[in-house]
Amino acid sequence: MLLLGACEQLPRPFQPEDKTGNPLLAPVEGQTLEVLPLQGEAPALPDRGAMQIASALVEAGLPATFGQRTAQSRLLLGTAEVEPNGAGDHLRLRWEVFGPGGTLLHVYLQEADLPAGAWLRGAPGDGGQSVPRALASIMTQRGFLVVDELKPGGFAVEGVMRIENAANDQQQVSLVWRVLSGEEGEFLGQIEQANVIPAGSLDGPWGDVAAIVAAAAADGLVDLLSQSGKL
Repeated sequence: MLLLGACEQLPRPFQPEDKTGNPLLAPVEGQTLEVLPLQGEAPALPDRGAMQIASALVEAGLPATFGQRTAQSRLLLGTAEVEPNGAGDHLRLRWEVFGPGGTLLHVYLQEADLPAGAWLRGAPGDGGQSVPRALASIMTQRGFLVVDELKPGGFAVEGVMRIENAANDQQQVSLVWRVLSGEEGEFLGQIEQANVIPAGSLDGPWGDVAAIVAAAAADGLVDLLSQSGKL
């Protein structure tokens, strides 16, 4: 099982466009789209987010891969730039698609305004480290082998956290855990956690909260794998 740190979800390339009008989403017989690690100001994710982007593209119906490049693969290279924008950050993503011979086929740009630090920081406080660490410990106690690289027959777990301001100086915290199977990144399902907390209460060390969140996530992950026939 591969545990990825909680972070803001990476934007899905090509998502805003009408798929019927985007030539990059038209399958080319015998070719896949190999996703390369993000360049520039990328979040601290394993493989710099390449596997997560590839799985999102597969869900969108595009034959994308990660770590399976062949002589016939088209290549997707993303570069991120972040600039301060008032109280937040302005994110620019430049996606370049190259043909098998290295010819630049297309350039696609995405821009978004985000809360300050959200693109690179993800979970507030030490949640991006403490929750995955606690989850890895619990899953190990339950008999799973936790590894740094996805192995054949293994599973990947992606954790995504979102925090939104709520009334009365509160915050709505939501966590989504997505489970992928095998080297192709087949989407098996996801579990969700949500709660309302006092604003800023998770900005420092999570302490026991990380263990509580991880224990609940572990229960859901085991149930999901069992229902999927993987256990």
